[in-house]
Amino acid sequence: MQNKVAVLGGGSFGTVLANIAASNGNEVTLWVRDAEQALRINSEGANSTYHPELQLSNNIKASEELEEVIKDSSLILIATPSLIFETIVKRIAPLIDSNIDVISCTKGIRHNPFKTMSNIIEDNLSFKGDIILNNNEFS
Repeated sequence: MQNKVAVLGGGSFGTVLANIAASNGNEVTLWVRDAEQALRINSEGANSTYHPELQLSNNIKASEELEEVIKDSSLILIATPSLIFETIVKRIAPLIDSNIDVISCTKGIRHNPFKTMSNIIEDNLSFKGDIILNNNEFS
């Protein structure tokens, strides 16, 4: 059975994460901020803005519609810039239930007040456990 994986963030790291998940047999939806980028990814099979050399799996569908991307997902990877991370978590909070795994793939902290991305998830989503994927070498 295929899992549905939502990757929020169509930048460099999000694109690579989406491709890895899709290459492992998962159905992947990739959230990007604008319709034009989603259309290019879906028609070209590549994210020409961040990884033009990377041929994306056919199991990836990009969309700018956040609700569409996370619908029926069993796993959500958040790979957005840290500046919008909390906004995205608050947007998805009413749309998901507690049995969905949410993984922070965003590096950084919020300064005022001080919070890690993990703290932001804990404060806004009703689930137990804490999952963080972090690679400070990926830029």
